[in-house]
Order: sequence, then structure tokens, then C-alpha cells
Amino acid sequence: MLRIRASDPRLRMPVVVVLLLLLFTFLSILFLDNAANHYVVGIIKETLVHNSTSTPTTLSQNTSLPSSSSSSMKCNDDPCNCPTASNFLLGQGGDIGFMYVVAGDTKYAQEFHFVVDYLQNTLHIPDSITRQKDPEKYGRYKYALVTEPHLCKDILLNTTSFFDIILTVGNVKEIESTNTSTSTSTSTSISTNLVIPELIKNPLLQTSNRHRIMLEKKKKKHKYHPTNVIGDVYDPYSQNHDLLYWVKSVKATALANGSPFATTIFLDSDNVPCHANFGKQIETLLEKASFQDSFDIATSMVKSYNMNHKNKNYKNMNKIEHWLRKDQWDEVKWKLDSIKQVDLPFNSHNTRTVILNMKSPKTYEFLQRYRNNMIYELRGKTMDQPSFGKAGLSMFLEYGGGSESGFRSMILDDDRFCEHDTKYTRTCKEEDSCILLHKEIRSK
Repeated sequence: MLRIRASDPRLRMPVVVVLLLLLFTFLSILFLDNAANHYVVGIIKETLVHNSTSTPTTLSQNTSLPSSSSSSMKCNDDPCNCPTASNFLLGQGGDIGFMYVVAGDTKYAQEFHFVVDYLQNTLHIPDSITRQKDPEKYGRYKYALVTEPHLCKDILLNTTSFFDIILTVGNVKEIESTNTSTSTSTSTSISTNLVIPELIKNPLLQTSNRHRIMLEKKKKKHKYHPTNVIGDVYDPYSQNHDLLYWVKSVKATALANGSPFATTIFLDSDNVPCHANFGKQIETLLEKASFQDSFDIATSMVKSYNMNHKNKNYKNMNKIEHWLRKDQWDEVKWKLDSIKQVDLPFNSHNTRTVILNMKSPKTYEFLQRYRNNMIYELRGKTMDQPSFGKAGLSMFLEYGGGSESGFRSMILDDDRFCEHDTKYTRTCKEEDSCILLHKEIRSK
């Protein structure tokens, strides 16, 4: 029998190997655990960018917001094709800012030039780089544009210098674009930051030339658009249902999966700021209400509901009457699929101005319900207010109202966030106290 003493080197070698293996195993566990954490964080971030409906763990009161310059927030060499803009989705693009959405019709996109011209030359709000250089003079407010890649490159390119963040939206993550010249034809890949399911498409990109001509003939001028401010704007919402459905789905997707600022203020393009300091005016109102601490969303009420509703509980977000119009609910009975959109019992909000607290997970959950209602559930209702109202109702039923654990909604004062009415003319004059004015009638 072979005898080995404890001091024999043949024994020490296996012991050293075993100890090294144990150390390697311990370090591997630590490394894999850390790598797994990074992997999970990466999955969560990727999920947000790719339109998940999960509640993101990144949306919290401890979210650190970048102090980015405009050059780092968009691709200045090709602002309409900027994958890195996806880094600023869902509250990651700054403290407070305004978001516009332009989609669908090329004529409507062309008229958006007047909106930017009004902001720059009437309200004297300069381009992104100038604002970033002098935030004390121009405020810390940023501006985001969400649009389709072809509209951005072909029509809106000259407006992109005004915006701090430009997000593109389409059916797929990458779109092949062919550039044709007199001698060469090149194909480039365009990245989109926000994706809409392919069950919805822009009909103007899908149909024949004959069909597009027919759509062009159906266009109408918006009767109450603020033409005295920004010119005659063709209304894409007066066209066929497929185009309207696409435009509203782009808007819902932009709000639900874009909303780049911690306090994102969405404005319809015909929702005109009355004064150059409108950003500060809105921020002051939000600070008085402790918006970031006390609310998830803020929006306006439907004008007719606001003026005619007899039950004053409709303004109390802690009451079911705020979310469900019982008088109309009693009338609906079993006719919900055929009833007009304006008569839906949960259609009590107007989305011309929507203010979002993107630090709140409940805001994100609400927006996902709103988007999913618009895209998957209420397809027959081409306007987005019913989807918005139904999402709010479902959040209220699940979480309750204004408590800290509830879904907290703030109603915007219609004396400050105004809407023109044929019976009561509103203007942007100082005595009217309007910060924003929706659909101002043409001055004669």
C-alpha cells in the first residue's frame, strides 16, 4: 500500500486545486448575480422602449433626470433618424417640457410650419440651441416633436432645429427608405423610436394613387382652427376613418410610450399659447397644486359636460361621477357599440391639453390602458377621448381617487386652459386670462 504523509507535495496540490475551484465558484456566483441584475435592468429598459404594458421599475420618485444639451438629445446630422432619442422616453428627457404630435396627412404636416413660426416669431421663443445657452432668459422648458419618418424628412425638416427631442413613430423598428436622384438610387435604413402594431397602418402610405386622390378631395378646412394666428390648417380628422384611426393611434402611442419629460405637457397643434411666458404660467399653477407630489395626470373637461352637467360632483376626482356620467349610462343600456362618441358615458375629458406626471407608475399604467383601448378595444370609436375616459374609469375603479395610493387626476381650469365657444368668444387678450386657447375662431 502506498502511504502519503501530510507534508507530501502530492497531497498539497489537490488541496490547492480544490481551494482554487471553490474560490472560482464563489466569484462566478457573484459575477453571474451581478450580470443577471444588469441583464434584468437591460430587459426592463428595452421593454419600455418597445412598448411594453408592464409597469416600469424605472419610473419612481428617485429617477435621475439628465441635464443634457440639445446636441446630445437629438442627432443634429440627421434629426429624423435618431435611435439615441429613445434614451429619453418616459420622463428621461428633462424636468418639464411640451410635446407635439404630427401624423397622417402631408398637407397637415406642411401647415405645422405655421405653428413653429408662431412660437418663434410671435412669441419669440428661439430654437433649441439658443434656449439651452440661456435657460435663465428662456426657461428650462424643452420641446419634443413626435412624427412619422417620411413627414419629418420630407416636410418638417426645417422645423427640427426648434425641438430638443424628435421621436419618430412607425409600424416597424426599422424602415427601408429609398432615395432617388437623377443618376443613382440609394437605400437607407431609418430607425423609429416608437412602434405601432401593424394591424394599424397609415392609409395614405398603403393605398393606390387613385385612392389617395380621393382622400385629397375629401379634405376640409377646420372651421374653428386659429387661422388668424397660424394660417389655414387642413384638418386630418375630417377624412376617412382609417386615417383618423391612424392619427389618433399615433397620438395615444406618443403619450403612452414617448412622453419624454418628467412633467410632459401635450398640446394639440391648434391649442395656441397666448403669451410668451406660457410655460412659466403653467408651471406656477402646477407648483401651487403640488402636481408632482399630488397628481398623476391633469386634463380638461369636455366643454358641453363642463357647462351643462347638473351634478357638481363631476369636478371631484374622488367621486364616480367624475369618471362616469350616470345620466348617459342610464341611456346607453345595451347600445354601447352603436352610440355616438359624444354620448359615451365615460367621454368627459378633452385631450387638447394633457399634463402627465411621468414619475408616477400609475401614470404609466393609465397611459398603457388608454393606448390599448384605442388600438385594440374601441376601434369603432375613432376619436381618442372615449379610450382616454375609459382608461381613467378603470383606474378609478381599481385604485380609487385622490388618496396617495389612488389614481389622482387634476382638472384644468377652463378659464385658464380655454376653448373657443360660439356662444362665448374667448381670445388671447390679457383680460381673458387664457394661458392656452383651443380652436380660436378666425378674426374678420
